Amino acid sequence: MSFGVLGSRGAGISDHFGVEASKIDIITASLSNAFSAAGGFCAGSCQIVDHQRLAGQAYTFSASLPAMLAVSGFEAIQFLETDSSCLTRLRENTVLMHSLLKQMDPRMIVKGGVDKSPVFHLSLLQSLSNRVDEEKLLQEIVDLVRPLFFLNT
Repeated sequence: MSFGVLGSRGAGISDHFGVEASKIDIITASLSNAFSAAGGFCAGSCQIVDHQRLAGQAYTFSASLPAMLAVSGFEAIQFLETDSSCLTRLRENTVLMHSLLKQMDPRMIVKGGVDKSPVFHLSLLQSLSNRVDEEKLLQEIVDLVRPLFFLNT
């Protein structure tokens, strides 16, 4: 979940913590989270990659990836390689989003996750009595984060 959002280049958790890829046995990433594409990759030694490729469900149970999704993933990676300024904006928005969510009533909702991560885990602490109350809480969250969409545009 860190590929495309963490690290100075968006290369993921290893980039974020400055760990050389050669020091990691296996690196796997999905293109669906940050890039809204499909597919992913596995990097490591030949033995590890061959095992993942031949024993994985994607090899056994998959059809070809639609060209549009393959191209969108490729273009997203190329975009990050040429202009990583969007990562700076993402980090700024992440900090702001975490601070806004801390303003929510802690008796109603709890936020999990690390403040530097753009992945948020939100949980309701109590069951809401009806659908109207659920919609009100959702609208409250939307109203809190709406300013993020108008910053730095």
